Amino acid sequence: MLNQKSSILYLLLIFPFISFSQEMWINEFHYDNAGADAGEFVEVVVEDTFAGALADIEVVFYNGNNSNVYDSGNIKTLDTFTVGQSQGGFTIYSRLTPGMQNGAPDGLALVNAGTVVQFLSYEGSITAAGGPAVGMTSTDVGVFEAGSTQIGESLQLSGTGSHPGDFIWQIPAAATMGLVNNGQLLVDESPTVLAVFPADTSVAVASSVVIDIQFSETVDVTVNAFVIDCGGSNQTFTLDVGSDPSNYVLTGTQPWPASALCQVTLIASEITDIGAFSNQLDGNGDGTGGDDFVFSFTVASDDLAQVTTTTPADNAVLVAQNFTLDLNFSENVDLSLNAVDINCAGNVAIASGLPASNVNMVTITPASSVAEGTVCTVTLLANEITDLDGDHDFLDGDADGIAGGDFVFTFTIIEAVSEIFTVQGNGLASPVENSFFRFQNNVVTAVSASGFFMQTPDARDDGDIDTSNGIFVFTGSGGSVSVGDLVDLRGQVVEFFDFTELSSVSNIVVTANNQPMPTIIEFDANTPSQDPLLPSCAIEFECYEGMLIHVANGIANTGSQAFNGDPDAEAVVSAVGVRSMREPGVELSRINEPGLFDDPNYNPDIFDENPELFELDVDALGLPAMEINGGATFSATGVLAYQFNDYELWPKQLSMTAREFTPIRPQFTSEITIATQNMFRFFDDVDDPNIDDFQEDTTTTQTFNDRSAQAALYFRTVMKAPDIIVLVEIENLVAVQAIADKINADDANLNYSAHLVEGNDFGGIDIGLLTKQTVGNITVTQLGANEVLQFGGTNRKLHDRPPLWINATVTVGSLVQQVNVLGVHMRSRSGITGSDRDRIRHKHLEQALSVGQMVQDIQTAAPNIPLIVIGDFNDFEFSDGYADVVGETKGVIVAEKNLLHSDGVTIINPVNPPLSNVVDSMATEEKYSFIFRGIIQALDHALLNDAAVALLSESKYIRGNTDAPRKFNGDFSQVLAMSDHDGLMINLELISAGDLIFRHGFE
Repeated sequence: MLNQKSSILYLLLIFPFISFSQEMWINEFHYDNAGADAGEFVEVVVEDTFAGALADIEVVFYNGNNSNVYDSGNIKTLDTFTVGQSQGGFTIYSRLTPGMQNGAPDGLALVNAGTVVQFLSYEGSITAAGGPAVGMTSTDVGVFEAGSTQIGESLQLSGTGSHPGDFIWQIPAAATMGLVNNGQLLVDESPTVLAVFPADTSVAVASSVVIDIQFSETVDVTVNAFVIDCGGSNQTFTLDVGSDPSNYVLTGTQPWPASALCQVTLIASEITDIGAFSNQLDGNGDGTGGDDFVFSFTVASDDLAQVTTTTPADNAVLVAQNFTLDLNFSENVDLSLNAVDINCAGNVAIASGLPASNVNMVTITPASSVAEGTVCTVTLLANEITDLDGDHDFLDGDADGIAGGDFVFTFTIIEAVSEIFTVQGNGLASPVENSFFRFQNNVVTAVSASGFFMQTPDARDDGDIDTSNGIFVFTGSGGSVSVGDLVDLRGQVVEFFDFTELSSVSNIVVTANNQPMPTIIEFDANTPSQDPLLPSCAIEFECYEGMLIHVANGIANTGSQAFNGDPDAEAVVSAVGVRSMREPGVELSRINEPGLFDDPNYNPDIFDENPELFELDVDALGLPAMEINGGATFSATGVLAYQFNDYELWPKQLSMTAREFTPIRPQFTSEITIATQNMFRFFDDVDDPNIDDFQEDTTTTQTFNDRSAQAALYFRTVMKAPDIIVLVEIENLVAVQAIADKINADDANLNYSAHLVEGNDFGGIDIGLLTKQTVGNITVTQLGANEVLQFGGTNRKLHDRPPLWINATVTVGSLVQQVNVLGVHMRSRSGITGSDRDRIRHKHLEQALSVGQMVQDIQTAAPNIPLIVIGDFNDFEFSDGYADVVGETKGVIVAEKNLLHSDGVTIINPVNPPLSNVVDSMATEEKYSFIFRGIIQALDHALLNDAAVALLSESKYIRGNTDAPRKFNGDFSQVLAMSDHDGLMINLELISAGDLIFRHGFE
């Protein structure tokens, strides 16, 4: 296509770029709907001329809670998407993406070969803390899906165009997955010229100016595409790609002729886009191709005067309050009386130096000094400064090759010495963010790989508990300071993801060594306060940010977390000495929910949400990383930092007492054992097209086999092979049978049978059973599968996972016991405070009353047979203030503590006599089976009728899942973290209490 012409020289390096297109965008997605989420998907539009690999285009999902990528295995590459409709030179790609989070906010990034093309969010914006979009702030699409959005609707772009900016996001409408959206037309538009430099009709343009042309999209150009005529003479030039493949720069091989009028013509027929139709340039912007684009400029008669140096230099700091300005020029100039403007938080008068004639250097003296810390801006006004030759051109201050641009530079007057507590302030953020300060005589308290902490010595403490005396100094390395050094420095106060620190640090001077440490803040049962209404300072934790902290009686509320590259990450801890648990009632953060307290009889408990919790990052200051089990105890001295939306103790010294998981005892020969285990979305290796779940879609045969082996090992060795096991969150009978087969294969003394009846869950999880060879006369019945929840004018299935009832006999030795076991898995707590909260709370109540009726029917028919209602209730042993799921199921509630409840008049609780919850009789510190937001809580329960209570010998949670370090998640070779719930087991003793002495066979 290229033929050599004498008028134009091309650089060959442009050609690898001219067929590269960047036109791709997220076009439609669905993430939330009424009821259980279903059909979540993402749709991407890609221009047909895209020359890269679809496998290099990724959709990455972001969690607004921690601003990071969630479920890294959920990253989708476009080669796994379904190819859909094509239109206007574009093709639509779509894929189901189960598990997309429901916002407030959450987001997704479109990434091509590692480069972020789009970073979108919904229900708010996100500044990414990790992943490919790290440091970027998302664009909120401005519309969202609420809990009332119907299945089959989506958020989608509408409008006409060929670029993402041509379209507008619309409120939920009928989904068009894989098709052009409602009200959308994809067209291959002709390319246009967006901008040129020099601008059309510019004058006094330098002879060396480089011409810059920005097109609306990537274009192909021929050898004849550009013509430059200066005074009737064609000019030769080189052509190069500029900032991107839609940007070209033209550089003359010789200076443009002085004083000449230069005309640049872009030949439409020689410039085409790389779309499907190779549209020619639309030079006049009328929407059709084929029109040339022309612009011109006039070359200056001689070289333009420019500023060569200034004193102070641009961005200089620590400038004296009584400064002078030295200005140097590339040639002699005249400066008028108004040629220089000095603004230092207000205009500064000039005492001497102006006007000046025929000079290439001038000294300007201000009439007054300037306050400490002031940022000064000096402007040399181009139209007040002229050269002395040719046409007496104005100053080319901005060095763009065109006369008339001002020259601007800034500097900062030496700052006043400030105290740390002043810049920290008493709020969540510094009151002087982004300002520079000098600091003197502060003590280095800790050193990290990226900086150090310093704190005000006790003698200068302001005595204000609400202002922190410590701060982190970011240097990029530990620098040359040591703990105990007294330091001076200068730095800028910044909020690094809400962590107040000093950045752009300079002038670090160590003035003394081995200084005493400031008084250490003691974190204990009172500090930080456990009562958010009586905090130890105005803003708990923030008032201690950056300061030395000691914890004498610390305890890990969770096991250590794990992230990519950091397998032993932070653990949630407190300084109280006992673990922080979910407590009864409505969360304190919900007390202002509209309408919640309209009923004057409603008097719920209020849960304070455990404000005493923080995090421990063991290796933040260089200590060896360690795995931590929930419940481990420690003492530590360190500094308080803030990272990923949490306050963290970074220890200098740490003493950790490990928490070991105590094995349970084997069951006695006269006992039967009944257990439950949430299996954490246990799917087989067959992708069921009717199940909308990412984990179900992607479970491989290897993963399925590994998980089955891990579960079998867990049930055999950790649970000690219970007689009956109620499994929740398991896909189907195939999955239950796989576990049974593996148990039986691994231990010849065991022979388990598998049971499951399919339910109604959109995500494909059900309740299943494992029964040992000791269990006979088995009848398994699913209850309530067709019951309906009527709410808000809709009728939906009440039970997603209908309860599963097993009636059987259990034989141990010569002892036989008939039992009724009702396995349950209630509706999750997800959304209980969200936009769909009313329906979810009603569903909780209706499910509990429904199960209560099942309980009553069973115990009425067989009051003397032990009845155990066991499983994942997704609620606590007390009321959450909305509806007491466990209380209603067992037949014991306190009406005034619940927003919704059986009142004994219009709604009758059917359970009588009431059941007993084994969790109620456990030691307080044992009442948990799950961890949510760092707080331990009991979601798995066993409710017993009187006949079962009479036989109950022991109940316990099986430890090693909830409290295990998260690095064991997905490590199926061992039993830790087999699930995110701890299992629950009860032992029923079949020998009467008076005969227990004969258990071992002596008389």
